[in-house]
Amino acid sequence: MLQLLPAYQAKILWIFAMYLVHAGGVAQQRFITDRDQFLSMATDARAAGQGDVGVATSPDVFAQQWNAAKYIFAEKKIGFGITQILGAKAANDGFAQANVNFYNQPDERSAYAISIRGYSYSEPSFNEFEGETNFNELAVDGSYALKLAESVAMAVTGRYILINRRTVPLNGFLGEEAVSLFGVDVSGFYLGEEIAYKKFNGRWRGALALSNVRNKPSEEDKLTQSYVPSTLKAGVGFDFILDSENTVSVTTEYTTLLVSYQQEDPETFFDQPEAGSIIAIGFEGVVAEKLVGRLGYSQGVNRQKGTFFSLGIGFRSRYADLDMAYLLGDNLLENPLRSKLRLSVSIDLAAAFSN
Repeated sequence: MLQLLPAYQAKILWIFAMYLVHAGGVAQQRFITDRDQFLSMATDARAAGQGDVGVATSPDVFAQQWNAAKYIFAEKKIGFGITQILGAKAANDGFAQANVNFYNQPDERSAYAISIRGYSYSEPSFNEFEGETNFNELAVDGSYALKLAESVAMAVTGRYILINRRTVPLNGFLGEEAVSLFGVDVSGFYLGEEIAYKKFNGRWRGALALSNVRNKPSEEDKLTQSYVPSTLKAGVGFDFILDSENTVSVTTEYTTLLVSYQQEDPETFFDQPEAGSIIAIGFEGVVAEKLVGRLGYSQGVNRQKGTFFSLGIGFRSRYADLDMAYLLGDNLLENPLRSKLRLSVSIDLAAAFSN
């Protein structure tokens, strides 16, 4: 596929990908955690409302987390988005979250994006010498996407991750650990031409994404890297274009780990093996290009985490879109964002500045 690109662009993309893969394989500090990886949790309300389906959905400002290649086909040339989790502090157990995204299409063949995702939360300790453990997590992403053909695009994303764990003591001693990781995503996206069927028009979508690619971890690094596991995501979708203002979209997605990160530590109460796969399906309906309804279901396969229903709604305007999502269920060990309202706002900066 690189043969379709100008020589200098292909060379730059290849060098960038190889550098990030090498950086992702560098061993960092060992860091033990008691919960599922935070990077796997959907931050934007649009994906969350469809069962955390995002790798093959139509492009939006939050594509960075799922598949940065989608930015090539975004209708809005410059976009900005932000997400917030709503709910009482007591209900969130001290949970706080922030997610900011920005992308730009300087021309028809390329796009770049940056994003910042941060989490802060606390967990009670079952150790008689510890009160609670506070986690602060940050991921900074940068991506570059290129159009390989009329309907195909590819992207490379580099990611820096910082995790800090601080224990509030009961015995007068303060414990604190920190770890930093590097990862790289390589993704591709296909957006087909609109096809005229008998009763409606349609468009196919397809995608493949390798996320957090790095070398196989050693036993010493295994607990650290299981927190941000390397995954493979594949998805396919179809848009039922009923008319110029009404569309129904169906997207299905499969996610699996590239490396088995199973941990069996009898001394760690919350330790859950990282194994199995996830199959999800999402539905999205757009009415009069203004009102959006969403429904999703995610099923964990040989995996304790990843099974839930979700609902979502959205409102579109000329300059900004508002999306909300709600995940059904209250099992915080599976996902601390369940039973909480997720709110996302995306702004079309090109349209706003032009007027």
